[in-house]
Amino acid sequence: MQGWGESVRYFFTISADNKITYLLELSQRRVDEIGNDNNSAQITKLTGQYQSIYQKLQQLAENEKNSDLVYKIQSNSTRQQQTLSNVYQKVPEQAQKGILNAEVNSAKHVENTINQVQGEQAADQYSKSVQAIQQVGQKGQVQMESSGPSEDPSKTQYNSINQGQELNQINDTTGGQGQGAAPIQQAAPQSIQ
Repeated sequence: MQGWGESVRYFFTISADNKITYLLELSQRRVDEIGNDNNSAQITKLTGQYQSIYQKLQQLAENEKNSDLVYKIQSNSTRQQQTLSNVYQKVPEQAQKGILNAEVNSAKHVENTINQVQGEQAADQYSKSVQAIQQVGQKGQVQMESSGPSEDPSKTQYNSINQGQELNQINDTTGGQGQGAAPIQQAAPQSIQ
């Protein structure tokens, strides 16, 4: 029933801007549903719907050629890529392929949209940042390795960071450039006096 209601609401939404806003709501709803489900078949269905939403977003945004709408799509996509990367490690192995496909295909639709509206350089920058997010998600969550509960948290080691190597890899991938940000630096333990 939910899918039918969503289709009707989408059909009766008049402007492209409102359709894009509604599709972004639906994409976030799908990401939330993916994160809250452990059924591989249901996750596969939801990731297919998620990809379909981004295909529609690409078509609408390319027709509108509005940089503000593209930025809105890009911003939502990046946030959702981070969420999906976090969910990737939590779902059953059979569902991980569906999540990976959803990440890659939705990112490709956004990249094509950015390329059409804002140009190749902006699309490449987006692609590199999303690839870095996906790589970190696939390598797993940062795990704290501690020798005991009494250990000073400022001296705790992070297994998957590997002494800053992954941060360097992200910086290399993105050219150290984010939305006007400096390259990512490894945090060093600080003592408060």
